[in-house]
Amino acid sequence: MFEINSYYINRQDNADNRFDIDRLRKAIALFYVNQSDENGILNFKLNGGEINHKGKKCISKSKLSIINTSFQVQTGIEKDIYPFDNYLMHDRGWTIEQLYTVIEFMYMFSIIGVSQSERQSYNTIEDLIAEIEKRGRAYYVEAINYYLQNYDKSIQLSIDGYVCNVDSNAEELINTVIETNATDNIDSLIIRAKSKFTKINSTIEDKKDAIKDLGDVLERIRDVIYNELLPNEKILFNTIINKSENLSFEFLNNYNIRHNNLRQKNLVDKEIFYKYMFYEILNLIIMKIELKQLQDSNYEF
Repeated sequence: MFEINSYYINRQDNADNRFDIDRLRKAIALFYVNQSDENGILNFKLNGGEINHKGKKCISKSKLSIINTSFQVQTGIEKDIYPFDNYLMHDRGWTIEQLYTVIEFMYMFSIIGVSQSERQSYNTIEDLIAEIEKRGRAYYVEAINYYLQNYDKSIQLSIDGYVCNVDSNAEELINTVIETNATDNIDSLIIRAKSKFTKINSTIEDKKDAIKDLGDVLERIRDVIYNELLPNEKILFNTIINKSENLSFEFLNNYNIRHNNLRQKNLVDKEIFYKYMFYEILNLIIMKIELKQLQDSNYEF
């Protein structure tokens, strides 16, 4: 779990204490520097893809040109980032869009090593790599979001590595973690849909695709049966489900989201309707999954 000293002035939530772009840049650079130190919790897998499970840092000076060239080629930004305490810390020429790009780039290389005894518990190297990447990225997201929230409360890094602009009224929905362990990838579909919809500069097509992904999830859990509801709960639940599902599938099937035929209806103000329907469907999915898991924690969706 990421921890940082929270001094008095940082705990006072007012505009005077917010990060400006220079302070955000320096804070992120310092975080990278500290994590690259031998005592840092996080490793950055920037040495050609090799993973050191012993906790030793993976960045070497011989890899400088590879790291910086990789960043430039993959992002199109003609700047060096490493060493962090040189280029990122002291170069005031970074725009906020470029900083967001650095954050997303570094997410891909975040890992946390495991002990030798833990390592032996994994059957394959692929399972081991997946676990240390999962741990590293979760830690990285939590840490970076501390800094982003101090810059702009509506900005956060999603669990799958996109910088997102989250409506304050929908923050709880976006941050609700759904874990079904479903064999048909329900969890990753939900995560992907959230990122597509809320990422910075998300297009209308991105948002349409996100709604389609949620529609696929809703279709898969449509026939889940809910037992053990009290009579009043059942009446309320059925009323909510019937109203919300009918609305959701009407929108998904007849407004050019999932189908392409002459019967589809057009929308002039797509931005407004897409926003409403995305959160309507997401809220419905979360309710159905959480209620079923409350009844049966081992239920397989």
